[in-house]
Amino acid sequence: MRFYKSIILLILGLSACVSTQSGMPINYDFTPVLIHLDSEKQNDSIGFNLATAIPELLYPRILTGNLAIWTDSKKRSVQGPQRIIVLEKIATRPFVRNKDLFVHQYWQVFKRRFDFGVQDFTFTGETASGSPINYGYIDAPDVISLLQSEYIPIT
Repeated sequence: MRFYKSIILLILGLSACVSTQSGMPINYDFTPVLIHLDSEKQNDSIGFNLATAIPELLYPRILTGNLAIWTDSKKRSVQGPQRIIVLEKIATRPFVRNKDLFVHQYWQVFKRRFDFGVQDFTFTGETASGSPINYGYIDAPDVISLLQSEYIPIT
């Protein structure tokens, strides 16, 4: 299944949980949304795990330098491949096996028409002492064609 189909399923599932009778406004204009995917909590799954599949897909391109991973959301500087390797050495898990993936999106609702866009992805890890590691951010536009053309393996 392609990445966008899975994101749409995720969004539809989340939006179905929100009742229109809940007193919430009918319109939202470009509301930032952060979706946390935990690879260990996707046990029912629909056959694939985005929290592991996306890092596995992007990691080789990060290491070759073909894909920029930014140090922060303001995108002031790029983490180089060597910096990712250094962070991996102090992490409890390799980059591709970290359990958390954050998807930054915006949602817009106007008169029951729902629209969304994926802005970027945040990759994190943890040291043996429990301290967080921020591997960085990847802009969605930088990987959109890759995500549209590659299949995420079913596990």
